Amino acid sequence: MFVTLFGACKKWVEVSPPGNSITSETAFENVITSSSVINNVYFQMQTLMAHYSYLGQIADEIKPRISDLTSPLYFNQYITGNDIEPFIAGTWNNSYSMFIYNLNTVIEGVTASKGLSERNKEVLIAEAKFTRAFQYFYLVNLYGDVPLVLTTNPHINSNISRASIEAVYKQIIEDLIAAKSVLPSSYLGPDLLTGTTDRLRPTKWAALALLARVYLFHGEWLNAEQTADEVIANNNLFTLEPIENVFKKTSKETIWALQPDLLQTANEPNNTAQGVTFIPAPGLLPDLVVSDSLLSKFKDIDLRKQSWLKKATDETVTPSKDYYYSYKYKLGNNFTGVFQDQQEYQVVLRLAEQFLIRAEARAQQERIEGLNSASEDLNVIRERAGLGKSTSTGKMGILNAIWEERQRELFTEWGHRWLDLKRTQRVDAVMSIETPRKGGIWSSYKALFPIPYGEFINNPALKGHQNPGYKETQ
Repeated sequence: MFVTLFGACKKWVEVSPPGNSITSETAFENVITSSSVINNVYFQMQTLMAHYSYLGQIADEIKPRISDLTSPLYFNQYITGNDIEPFIAGTWNNSYSMFIYNLNTVIEGVTASKGLSERNKEVLIAEAKFTRAFQYFYLVNLYGDVPLVLTTNPHINSNISRASIEAVYKQIIEDLIAAKSVLPSSYLGPDLLTGTTDRLRPTKWAALALLARVYLFHGEWLNAEQTADEVIANNNLFTLEPIENVFKKTSKETIWALQPDLLQTANEPNNTAQGVTFIPAPGLLPDLVVSDSLLSKFKDIDLRKQSWLKKATDETVTPSKDYYYSYKYKLGNNFTGVFQDQQEYQVVLRLAEQFLIRAEARAQQERIEGLNSASEDLNVIRERAGLGKSTSTGKMGILNAIWEERQRELFTEWGHRWLDLKRTQRVDAVMSIETPRKGGIWSSYKALFPIPYGEFINNPALKGHQNPGYKETQ
C-alpha cells in the first residue's frame, strides 16, 4: 500500500513477505530471524521520513519552488474532490497495518517462542513496545483520539472504538517505561550480543529520550526535565557535535537512527530519505525550499544557516532568484551509478532536542535564570550555533525563545514544527496568517487530520466519530 500511495518516492528495497503478512512461527525461532522482523519495521519507517516533509508544508517551514510542484496539503487542503489526501490516509493506514500490526506480531510471536532465550525475548519485546509507542505518539498528535490496537486478533481489531488522547498517552508512557527498564544501555547488532558503533537499535537511552518528549507534550514538566536529564548526563555516550557533523553516521549526538537501503543501483539512492527528498540533482533547482518565514528566523552568523541550508540560484530569470533548501544531510540521489559507502543515517532522536525539552520543562517550572535553568539549556544550543546568549526574560519570554530555537534547530525533522504549533496552542495564531499567504483558507479544525473514509466501512465502531469538520463518506 505504501508504494502504491507514494509511487513518486519509490522504494529503497523490495520487502518480502509484505510487512503485514508475518504468519510463520519460524520467524521467531531464533534471535536473527526475530530481529529481522523488527528490522523490517525500522526500514519502512526510514522510507516514511521522506513523506514527513509534507508536515513541513502543512506548517510554515517548507514550500514548493514552483506552483507545478504544489501539493494540496501546502494549502492546508486535506480533501480534494472526493478523496482524502494520500499522505493523510497513508499515514493512518501504514501506522496500523504496516507498523503497529507487525509490532504486535513481534510481541505475541516472541512471547510464545520456544527457541529464544528469556533475555532475548525481553529485549525484542521492549524494542517492539518502544517502536509502538513511537507510532502512537504520531497518531495521537496528528488525528487526536485513535483506536488503541494492542493485539493481532482480528475479531477485536475489526470493531474497536477510538481511545481518548489521555488513554493513548497512558499506553505510550507505559510502553516506554517498560522498554527503558529492559533495553540495553549500549548499542548492539542483530544478534543482540555483539557491540557496534552504529546507533540503529533502540536502547534504554532512546526510550528515555522519547519518554522525555512524551512527558513534555503531556505537560508533565518535572518528569520531562528529569528524564531528559538522564540522557544528557550520559556524556560518555552522547555529546553535542559541531554543526557540520551532527548528521553523520558517526555522530555522538545521535541517540537513535534508521539505516537507509544498503542496496544500490544506478540512479537509485542508498542515502537518507531526507537527503533524497530535498537535495536536487546536479545542475537542477530543488523542488522543495524553505519558507520565507523560516528563513527569516536565521541570522547570517547562525552556523545552522551556513551548514544546514544551501542556496540555489535560478539564473534563468531577471533578476536572478535565490532559493534555500534543507541541507542537513549532504547526500541525496546517487546519479553516478558508482557504489558509495553510506556516510549518513536517518536521525530520529538526538541530544539537542533533549536540551530543548529540559529547557522548556524548567521554564514551565519558573526556573528561568541561573544554575540548572531554562536559560542555561537554551544557551547551550544557541552557543553551539554561533549565537550569543539569549536576552529573553520572564517565563513567556524564555518560552517563546525556546520555541523559536526549536524552529531553527529541528526544522524538517519528523514534523517537529507542526506538532509544536499544536501542542503550544499557537497553531491558529500562526496558520491564520500563513495559510492565506500560501493561498489557502485556515480553519481551526484543520489542526487534526480526517480519519480515512475506508475506516468507517471496515470498523463499525468508528461510525459517527469522524473528527469535527470532516465527513465520513466520499
